[in-house]
Amino acid sequence: MSIYSSLGLPSTRTSSMHETQTKSPPLKVGQILTGKVKEIYPNQKALIQLGDRQVVAQLKTALNLNDNYWFQVQSTDQLVHLKVLLDQPGKQSLEQQAANLLKQLQLPLTKENIQFVQKLIQSNIPFNPNSLSEALSLTQGDTKDSRAFLLNMMAKQLPITSTIYQSLMHAENNTLQQQLNHVYQQLQTNSQGAVDYKTLLSRLEGMFFEMNSNNEKIPVLQTIKQQLNQKDQVMLQVMKHAGLVSNQQTMTQIEGINNQLQSVVAQHGESYVSKTLGELFSKQLGLTDQQLSQFQKLVKALVSTNQTNESMVKANQQLQAFLDNHHLSARLTSLFPENQRTDFSNWRMSPTQDNTASILTMLRSIADQQLPNQMMNKLLELLTVTKDTGLNTKDQFLLQMKHFLNFSGILDENQILKNDATELRQNFSLKQLLVQAMQTSITTGDLEKLVHTLNGIQISSVQEDGAFIQASIQLPGFFGTDKNIIINMDSKKNQKNQIDPNYCHIVFYLSLEKIGDTCIDMSIINRKINMTIYNEYEEIIPLLNQLEPTLQKGLESKEYQLLSIKFKPMSEEVEQQLLETKHYQVSSVGVDFRV
Repeated sequence: MSIYSSLGLPSTRTSSMHETQTKSPPLKVGQILTGKVKEIYPNQKALIQLGDRQVVAQLKTALNLNDNYWFQVQSTDQLVHLKVLLDQPGKQSLEQQAANLLKQLQLPLTKENIQFVQKLIQSNIPFNPNSLSEALSLTQGDTKDSRAFLLNMMAKQLPITSTIYQSLMHAENNTLQQQLNHVYQQLQTNSQGAVDYKTLLSRLEGMFFEMNSNNEKIPVLQTIKQQLNQKDQVMLQVMKHAGLVSNQQTMTQIEGINNQLQSVVAQHGESYVSKTLGELFSKQLGLTDQQLSQFQKLVKALVSTNQTNESMVKANQQLQAFLDNHHLSARLTSLFPENQRTDFSNWRMSPTQDNTASILTMLRSIADQQLPNQMMNKLLELLTVTKDTGLNTKDQFLLQMKHFLNFSGILDENQILKNDATELRQNFSLKQLLVQAMQTSITTGDLEKLVHTLNGIQISSVQEDGAFIQASIQLPGFFGTDKNIIINMDSKKNQKNQIDPNYCHIVFYLSLEKIGDTCIDMSIINRKINMTIYNEYEEIIPLLNQLEPTLQKGLESKEYQLLSIKFKPMSEEVEQQLLETKHYQVSSVGVDFRV
């Protein structure tokens, strides 16, 4: 007995579907889910409720109005084929339904298994037989919390395997920074067998800011010279972009390069090198390699001296369109000297030959200082082992976040999928180095736990739910905290199926030494921000008022507008709610952000 959907599930173009359908993840072959017959239509058609989606289906077997049935997805091609798994209407108790499903799927009929399937039914969680079988095997002798965790994994349609389960459990129950510290201390006292011991220690040090501040660091010039002597072309290019080495220098002139660097240090001091590298980082626009290439071509076209008036107008229009599309105008304004910002503003409003000429030198300088991804990684490595970078708090946070994302290993598999194996080999991640060390080290327990945690962070970092996307990232704690920093983002997908920075919801969860647990809840609608700060201490309200103008100015530099900052007291209920995933609700007036 089977049912064929006449609409080709899932479809966002069908008006008869319930408006919340777009929140449902797509159906998968083999998936089992419950459905209720809402209405019976002529010509053997019926309206069926499947979770939070309603569909009109062509019937191949008789169904009863208002009865529940268990369906299994047979195909998801042009028409979704649903098979009635249990041909009796769902009038049994939850326990009876769970027992019948286990019998149908030929799975052990134990008390624990029946209770687990009952929870699936109560939570309306779709599942497939293989996932259920694996989950039931993992729950044997496990705790109530572990079973709840497996239910959550099935609700998110994550693969149910022992390895993924362990990884997610480690990420959930272990503080990343404490694990990093523990492995670091262990390697310092017992490095026996560890592959490339110094590289692994250095990579661990770069993962969090406090360790960098408290420990002695290798002088930055020594690091630079060492890599230049090893013929590191990427390092040479970074030095050129920073203006520490002339553009004419090549690797065949290594002695001249070292002399030039030594001359800079003799004249300005070694801290000058660190601060210059920090300034280079703070001038980055955050463009992908493809966007950077386009930006530089547009600037080069504008700089060209042999243009006609018509081509000059076209070049201005193309560059301004690029800046608008990527919301770069306010950021560029902040990089211009004070005496040129008015010229840049005038050029933005009405480009002429005169005001275009007045900004070209600075515009080209900014374009030339932008680093492609490979050079950016080299700069990140330098800055995380460098003292006196001169970076402000915002840029320090950005540096640590970029460094963690690029070098922790949570992006390794993504780079492999993009066939970027060369960069993967050149920039050994923490996870790669840990796996290598595990193969030769006598004691691997703590190393393996850290690998599991990194894998868990990676697996749980992005969840897609129909037209919506949720992202979550854990960062090692810094700024006076030994707990993880958690950032949750939730958004409707943009045209590239990514989080839309114009319409999204972001929650920062921090545990700070002086003021304790703090949540920063940001709702962004059309780049307008309403912010709520949750904290136990009302005494911070005057501080929020004091910092509001600075925050407003900083957001304006990213072309966002701060509408309000509110303070609300923290409670255990609020804390749990903020840490849980939040969804958008689609309304008749667009996107409504609900907490």
